[in-house]
Amino acid sequence: FCSTSAWLPALMFFEIVDDDNFVEVTSAIDVRSASGLVFEVVDDEDFEPGGNALSAVREVVCPSDDGECEVREAACSHNGLGKEMLAVAAGYQETHLPNSVPLLQRLRREAQEWQPPVKLQASAMVQVQRIMPKLLSAFASHEWTEFHTTGLLGGTDLSLPPGSPELCERLRLRLLNTALGELLQESGELAAACNAFARAAFTTDTWVEVYFQWSECLQKAGRLNDARAIHEFAVENGVWGHPLQRPNDLYVPGLRAKPFWDATEIPAVRQLEKAFPTILKEYQALRYTAQKGFWTFVTDKPLLLQGSWTDFKLIENGKKHPVNCARCPETLKIILQSCPEIATQVRGSLIFSRLSGGTRIKPHCGPTNTRIRIHLGLEVPTSADEATPQIRVGHEWRTWEEGRCLVFDDSFEHEVVHAGSQPRVVLIADLWHPDFTAELQRKYLHGRHRRRWLQALKLDETEFEHHPVDAMEVRFLEDMLRQAHGVQEAATTMHSDHQGRQILIAYVEVLASHAGGGPEVDMACDRCAELLKAYDISSLVLAIREWPRTREGAIDRQKLPPPPAALIAEALGD
Repeated sequence: FCSTSAWLPALMFFEIVDDDNFVEVTSAIDVRSASGLVFEVVDDEDFEPGGNALSAVREVVCPSDDGECEVREAACSHNGLGKEMLAVAAGYQETHLPNSVPLLQRLRREAQEWQPPVKLQASAMVQVQRIMPKLLSAFASHEWTEFHTTGLLGGTDLSLPPGSPELCERLRLRLLNTALGELLQESGELAAACNAFARAAFTTDTWVEVYFQWSECLQKAGRLNDARAIHEFAVENGVWGHPLQRPNDLYVPGLRAKPFWDATEIPAVRQLEKAFPTILKEYQALRYTAQKGFWTFVTDKPLLLQGSWTDFKLIENGKKHPVNCARCPETLKIILQSCPEIATQVRGSLIFSRLSGGTRIKPHCGPTNTRIRIHLGLEVPTSADEATPQIRVGHEWRTWEEGRCLVFDDSFEHEVVHAGSQPRVVLIADLWHPDFTAELQRKYLHGRHRRRWLQALKLDETEFEHHPVDAMEVRFLEDMLRQAHGVQEAATTMHSDHQGRQILIAYVEVLASHAGGGPEVDMACDRCAELLKAYDISSLVLAIREWPRTREGAIDRQKLPPPPAALIAEALGD
């Protein structure tokens, strides 16, 4: 198969008719926008099964029913995988969608002629009426709140007085059509959803979120050339800076835009590569849990086309996973002491990321251009018998090296193909874009991001806001308690109070040889409590004599006796 950039958005599945000579291929056709991609091998004399080949291909694009077809040639590099699979193309040349004006005219006409469903319109209006006052209040006060949505109001909107009827009506229609698009997309009515998003997008040239939703909806509907047309339209109107750079949340104009960065431009790279042995050692202590499937599946699971993509999160959007961080103290220390541009990044992550062999991640863009992403290679398969894992950012394909950093802007469209059999593991570390200065950070960060950023600036006393303890962390603590001296069995649950504060409730059954008297039971509970202190979470340990069981014999956690409220309050420090 050959995967392409947004300029060539279809994913072609090639049928190999004669593997030895690589003679004939067939490709997908975008029927909705009357565009076909016809690939013809021009020179195949160097092709060998399982080896490398560079084949010239020809692309035929018909932009519209009445447009002229254009023939272009490009290069497609195949990293051979033998008879089962051909790896991904490298370095497809940049091309532009010819004559996108007729497509945009049709999209605008379809949106204008579309009639929204009455029932859904009422549901969408309820959502709009709930949030409108908060948005207008934030706009009028210029306060950085959760409701000051970047780009929602801009351009013509800014010339209108806050609270004026015209501004309110513009905002109402924008929000209404966006809500309609989301509801229609959820119900599978993609054509109607595209029209709703189009109506919202044509009223703004600053709100990146609705352009992103419109583009995604068009692609889900198979309207690939239409999506390409609006990418170019958005760039022409200043929504984005490049058709392949399409963040869906925060876009700041004027920041240098390049898919890959030279590692020498980023000071944090030197620190991470210098600390590679230390970071690798901490990862290796976690590796057995990854092999057993104890790492969490990524939150962006819809991006996974095939295979397995799991991670071990340390910091996520400025929030610390306390148990995981306690298991990797040296890695965290390196970031806090040597990499302030990573430590203060509250719109990104610090995580160990693992791809199993045979994994493909579909093309996508990160949420903002205010960050740069580092991948420090920890385990990278390099067998001569298998394809190396590859990542495309923009139009260029690269791979990873163990102990070296790969630096790229993930707001550009990127995808990953790992066709080998061994896992690929990297440390992902996001940092602020070098051009996103403290002044710009004060201007563009708001709500929870601003709160976490201000806290992270106190590098000498950083106390990250805690992320809710996840199921993987709870499972690790439970397994640890089972191995404690004097413990027969253990089960843990998480409890949250009305303020959202979490406390781990640990139930332990003491070994029969220790269960005869109170002191032995108390000592076992105290040992467990001491073990839990190292993981920076509130906890309460309770002894239990008999477990409630399900019909299958497992511990029924729903029926575990709730602890007294006074003990919970004491554990939380009240």
